[in-house]
Amino acid sequence: MSRALSRRRRVHNDLIEVIPIAVLAGGGAALAGARPTGQTVIDLVLVGAAVAFTTWVAATAPWWVLVVGAGIVGATAAEPSSVALAVVAMALAGWVGTQRRSMSGARAASAGLVLNAAARSELDGFLGLSAAVAILVAVMFLIAGTLRQRRRLRRITLWIGGVALVVGGLSTILFAVAALAIRADLEDSIVATRRAVTQLGSGEFDAGRATLDEARRGLVSSQRMLGSPWTAPARLVPVVAQHRQATSTAAGAALETVEVLAAQLDQADLSALRPVDGRIDLEQIARIDAALEAIDAALDTLEETTRANRSPWLLATVQRRIDGLTDELTAQRERSAQVREVVELLPGFLGADGERRYLIAFTTPAEARGHGGFMGNFAEITATDGQLVMTRFGRTGELNAGGDGPRRISATADGLGSGGLGQWLDNYGRFGFNNAPGGTVGRVAWSNITIGSNFPDTAAAMAALYPQSGGRD
Repeated sequence: MSRALSRRRRVHNDLIEVIPIAVLAGGGAALAGARPTGQTVIDLVLVGAAVAFTTWVAATAPWWVLVVGAGIVGATAAEPSSVALAVVAMALAGWVGTQRRSMSGARAASAGLVLNAAARSELDGFLGLSAAVAILVAVMFLIAGTLRQRRRLRRITLWIGGVALVVGGLSTILFAVAALAIRADLEDSIVATRRAVTQLGSGEFDAGRATLDEARRGLVSSQRMLGSPWTAPARLVPVVAQHRQATSTAAGAALETVEVLAAQLDQADLSALRPVDGRIDLEQIARIDAALEAIDAALDTLEETTRANRSPWLLATVQRRIDGLTDELTAQRERSAQVREVVELLPGFLGADGERRYLIAFTTPAEARGHGGFMGNFAEITATDGQLVMTRFGRTGELNAGGDGPRRISATADGLGSGGLGQWLDNYGRFGFNNAPGGTVGRVAWSNITIGSNFPDTAAAMAALYPQSGGRD
């Protein structure tokens, strides 16, 4: 009776001795940076608890199992710190083997050092190699330690391990069921979001509105399912957690973007830029610019979110969908930047900061020219504070015959395509631009003004010649 009591007391004392060591081992491993689920707080708790529990069980493992585990980790580790921890753990386990005592604390310390070395190891090779080595060694310790535990402790160990397996398996099954249930809605919604973004970028606002409504309904349904309590435990399961996080975050970001797009769409309707009584509302342009800025910010957020969701642990099919959405968003942001640039230039173009005058050339393909045909008619448009007025209209012949005195196009006049009109005159001067007496412009210049194929140079020639032909600057 006294021998049995003595044995129970020894087991109790060993258990008390091992708990602080297990806690220290768990804390050290938690701070090693391993991220099995990709969620910092959960990973700290998960890694710490797993290592602490394995260290506690390994207190009854045979010394040679600890030596083998330390050897595996030490042989595969690349970091000097991990190798050093494994060597110390192996020496400690070997010393235990020379003694004729239980030495539970020393066994636990050896196991804790091995597991910390594994947690800090980064191995080259296939994805998850480091995790595979750590799991292999931990399973060795758990099996060997459990087999040598006394019946009461073995029941506790098996109960804890069983609960962990049941929770992990059930969480995975529940998430798989949820994923299958929302798969069609989520994929259709992401496709609809991409289509709506493209439609809006092309100015198809009515179609874009309808597509956004379609996308929103599917995303709301998907978010409701992913946010349900019975998928929450999946956050605790490595790899499964990354898929839940990627799916939920992508759906949430897409829903937020869709709602911003829908809210700003009325403000950003470019069809509102039609002239009313010859005037374009400059305040409407400002509202459109603000709406486009909000849309750009939403697209930026969605793109950043999808990029952040990239993870080597995601299945290839999931990663391809995320990459596809990211590529579409990148392309759309480039288109959106072009639209915003135009909208930002419009107020000045429409005379918000003073009167602007524009020359409009109407060409006809009756005779070939570099710009599609020769200039038959022209118009002069004046823009003041958004008000557009056609201040002159006439035939090209009026400009050919217009002006007082000789007309000249200078070779140094601004030519946006070639840095000056020197090359333009060299190429086309003989067609009426500098072949008149004294190098002046002849009386058919305006009929040939579109002969060049580079529009900036053609525009520069027109701007230089128009005031000399009876027009204004």
